[in-house]
Amino acid sequence: NEVTCVDIDEAKVARLKQTCAFKTTDTVSFQSGIVAVGGILYFTAFNTTYAIDAATCRQKWKFTRPEPRNPLNVNRGVAYSGGVVYRGTADGHVLAIDAATGQLRWDVTIADPGKGETVPMAPLAWNDLLFVGNAGGDVFGVTGRIYALDAASGRTVWQFNVVPDSGPARATWPKASPENPPTGGATWTSYALDEVTGTLYVTTGNPAPDFVIELRPGENLYTNSVLALDARTGQLQGYVQPIRGDFHDWDVSAGPALITTKGGMPLLIAAAKNGMVYGIERGRASRPTGDAPASDALALGVRYSTATTTRENVNAALSSERFTRFCPGSQGGVEWNGPAYHRASGTIFVNSIDWCTSVKLQRLDTLRGGPGKPWTGMDDERMAFGKMDPPSMWKGWVT
Repeated sequence: NEVTCVDIDEAKVARLKQTCAFKTTDTVSFQSGIVAVGGILYFTAFNTTYAIDAATCRQKWKFTRPEPRNPLNVNRGVAYSGGVVYRGTADGHVLAIDAATGQLRWDVTIADPGKGETVPMAPLAWNDLLFVGNAGGDVFGVTGRIYALDAASGRTVWQFNVVPDSGPARATWPKASPENPPTGGATWTSYALDEVTGTLYVTTGNPAPDFVIELRPGENLYTNSVLALDARTGQLQGYVQPIRGDFHDWDVSAGPALITTKGGMPLLIAAAKNGMVYGIERGRASRPTGDAPASDALALGVRYSTATTTRENVNAALSSERFTRFCPGSQGGVEWNGPAYHRASGTIFVNSIDWCTSVKLQRLDTLRGGPGKPWTGMDDERMAFGKMDPPSMWKGWVT
């Protein structure tokens, strides 16, 4: 029998028991969301896609595609639409797999693994379109791109460059050069879609070099931002940048939640690696926002922000002379799992990582980047994202 969250209360929860279990053969970090359709569960584990019976945990099919290993070896799940599941790969491909048989429908390339680009996010399917983007924004010269693909063929319908090649947004990278290319703004978690207005909301990653703000003064648009795009055309309708002047690798990374408050206000809830959750109001604008025409503009404004984990030393300058510890660290705050909203109580729930990092910068006169290499500014490439606190100091919050 189907059980909903309404059926589970304090009196019944103690009687819940395990019905079945499924064990994969993959030795990787399991970061996949699970998609349930018609009694079948679909999920991923790096380069394998699974379909199992939700009642018995019996495997229906498994699709494995050889992929190069990378430092993370993660995949965050699938999208489902019209009898097809869609996923990205570590070598920059997007796959369409028949949901009934596990057979490959199509395979297209949107990213270059030679440059350090991957596609770990769970795509988003809507009508005849599939929305997906590339990760790798901490790698030298890699910038984020957002794609709408034709769901039937994989053909690119439109592409939006998070760091534009020209125009006002490009001018926010005043020190850009071949030796210091604009880097960042990649996406590695799912997007959100307002089906009523046809608006795609995207949270974007940090600028790079992650820790060296001296090399990238300015707003570095559209990194660390929430973008509102016309889902049909890819036209920018509006943006807001909750985190400016970032020098901690603090992506606005987690998948956003679109909600309407009990008072009727439409909000986007975005949580970031800086340990903050942002309530962002969504509404029509009377004037253009960024590069958006006036008729299509959306007004996005941060209405409130709340801390969800330990925040320490957040304004302390980083140095090439010593280690500086800050919280949350480069692996802390809110990562790929975004906030959730309980409509009846009007409550937002956020899970957050309490994990701090210490960073010592490489001297500017010796800092050199290269294709396919991390571009963070840390003085030791063996710990490019800083020295993490030991496991004994890890904690987690639910707020």
